Amino acid sequence: MAIDEEVMREFESRSALAKGEHERLREDVMQIKSDLRAIDNGGTRGMQAVHVTVQDLVGKMSELKSDFGHAQDVAKQEREKHEKEHIVEEETRRRNRRFIITSIIAGLAMLAATVIMMATLFDILLRHISVHG
Repeated sequence: MAIDEEVMREFESRSALAKGEHERLREDVMQIKSDLRAIDNGGTRGMQAVHVTVQDLVGKMSELKSDFGHAQDVAKQEREKHEKEHIVEEETRRRNRRFIITSIIAGLAMLAATVIMMATLFDILLRHISVHG
């Protein structure tokens, strides 16, 4: 019979624990019900703030999208301007090379003309000396 008494004591102690846990659960459920009633009585107080925040976020995202689009346009314009500068620089270099080549050819032609003219004058001078000389 000692075993039956031990089992009964164990059962009673577990029943007391179960009753205590049951009472705590009951209190928690009552608190949750009270909180839900408070939310229902107050309506969607928090949702208005969330709604306003989401609207602000949407507005700021639209501004950001607009700013990003503007930045892309500016970057495209800068790229086009930079490419045009490259084209102008290339044309300027080409013109400068042509000018240098033309100047060298003109200088050589003038040098050749001067040499021919001097040779002609030298020839005339030698003839004059040999005739009068």
